[in-house]
Amino acid sequence: LSDDIIKLLKSRIYSAVSLDEISQLTFYSKTFLNDIFKKNTGMSIMKYYNMLKIQEAKKLLRKNIPIAVIANQLNFESATYFTKVFKKYTQMTPTAYKKTIL
Repeated sequence: LSDDIIKLLKSRIYSAVSLDEISQLTFYSKTFLNDIFKKNTGMSIMKYYNMLKIQEAKKLLRKNIPIAVIANQLNFESATYFTKVFKKYTQMTPTAYKKTIL
C-alpha cells in the first residue's frame, strides 16, 4: 500500500494531491493510510509528498530555473509558501541553496 501511495505521489509531483483524494482512490480512511504509511516510511503522506517536491525543486534550481517558476510548476500556492516549505526541509532558502550549487 505504501509503495502504491509513493508511486501516486511521484506521478503527481507537478500537480496537487490531497489525503482526501488518496483516501477515495484506495478506499481506506485517511487515518489508516497515514498510520500505515508512517509506519513504513517514518513520515506522514503529505510530509513525504512535500519532501518529493523539494527534491524536484533542487533539480530545477540546478538548472537555474527562477524560483517563482519552480513554485508555480510544482503547484505551490505562492513563491513565498514554496520558500517556507523549502527552508523547512533544507534549512536554507531556495536562493541560498542556489548560491551553494551555482
